[in-house]
Amino acid sequence: MRSSQKFIVATISLSMFTDTFLYGMIIPLMPTALITRTSIPFEDREFFNSILLVSEAAASVVCAPVFGYLLDRSETRRKLYILGLLLLLVSMALLTYAFSIACYIAARILQGAATAMVAVAGFSIVTDTIQKAHLGYMLGYIDVGLTLGFASGPLLGGLIYHAAGYYTVCGVAFGLIGIDLVLRLAVIEKKTAMYWLEPEENERMPEPVIPTPCLHYDAIQKSNESLKSKRGMFAFWTLLQQPRILITTWTFILQSLFNSALDSTLPIFVMDRFHWDTAGAGMIFLPMVATVLLQPFCGFLSDRLGARMVATTGFILIVPSLICLRFVEMNTMQDKTLLCVLLALFGTFNNGISPCLLVETQQVVDELEEETPGVFGDNGATAQAFSLQQMAQFTGMVIGPMIGGFIDHRYGWKMMNLCLGTLSAITAVLTLQLSGPEPNGDPEEDYQEQEPLLR
Repeated sequence: MRSSQKFIVATISLSMFTDTFLYGMIIPLMPTALITRTSIPFEDREFFNSILLVSEAAASVVCAPVFGYLLDRSETRRKLYILGLLLLLVSMALLTYAFSIACYIAARILQGAATAMVAVAGFSIVTDTIQKAHLGYMLGYIDVGLTLGFASGPLLGGLIYHAAGYYTVCGVAFGLIGIDLVLRLAVIEKKTAMYWLEPEENERMPEPVIPTPCLHYDAIQKSNESLKSKRGMFAFWTLLQQPRILITTWTFILQSLFNSALDSTLPIFVMDRFHWDTAGAGMIFLPMVATVLLQPFCGFLSDRLGARMVATTGFILIVPSLICLRFVEMNTMQDKTLLCVLLALFGTFNNGISPCLLVETQQVVDELEEETPGVFGDNGATAQAFSLQQMAQFTGMVIGPMIGGFIDHRYGWKMMNLCLGTLSAITAVLTLQLSGPEPNGDPEEDYQEQEPLLR
């Protein structure tokens, strides 16, 4: 049970939800908390609130490659996976008792580091556990937790804060961390479970006869191991030389840029156009959130059709869903309905691309290992590959509000969405270079779920 696919995927999905939920839950509290709990002037609250958001994203960008390298060099990913939660616990403790801007910044930096560690470790554990034929489908469930946390955090955080106050919000955070910690401690990695079973298997296996190696063979073996170790130390340069990795990295930047650009401009748009209050401005994101439930299905499609078909189709369909936002002009029910429909379509296509990009990343790593065995060392480069994607996502989060806010302020809402749609069209051409469907193997083997190793 503790090493079964379903339990591991459910635990990591909850971990992703916890991290992203706590990231978003604090956002609606900060403008008020910065004034009441620190000594900053009222007119500076927006500036320092932006500093806090950028601090967390920047910490994730910096820490992701470091954690990726450590995870690939570590014998087990579970230790750093749990350490990420402990960092999150410390960051929430700082946020709970913070009364200075320096303490808030330190807390957000720790939270960004924790998010990077958990995301990279979580995706790596899932990749180690799930059969390749079902990887996209299962990663879709991981993305459900990830996206629901981002979307529900600000909404529920604001409601709890207005209803029960600052410390109640922090109490909810500690409760989630406690549940998450119990599940993380219960998880047993696939490689650990296999190691525990090895003694029983070895008792039934006869001792192999090993010939005495000659000195020349020993010298060659040591030389190969040394070369393998040197080649496998830092995988980032090797990965960045692969065109498909560069394409997936760019697409992750663009996906996050789309979301963060809309996060910074859409609430202002509906307030000005429809005269909605802050509650309505928050609820407008629900059409995009609801579509996240389709991500497992999109992952299933990527397993069957390949990353090229799913990603290219997704980015092509994003183009009209963004550009047509220019037709929302009047404060009428028809325009409000059109806005919700377009946002739902955008959310479906943008969120649905993620699983196939993650699978494509792992596929490139596997192909490099097959072409040059040991190119990434004994432990591979799965975590480092996923850390690149995490860096890309948080980079998009940093630059998205800057680009979206600048274009919207300088040239208007219509021009901003035209520019975003154009970027999507260009990216659709680039994704034609991604891989197609895998050759069909044995259907019975393809659909058979791997039994848990330990119960």
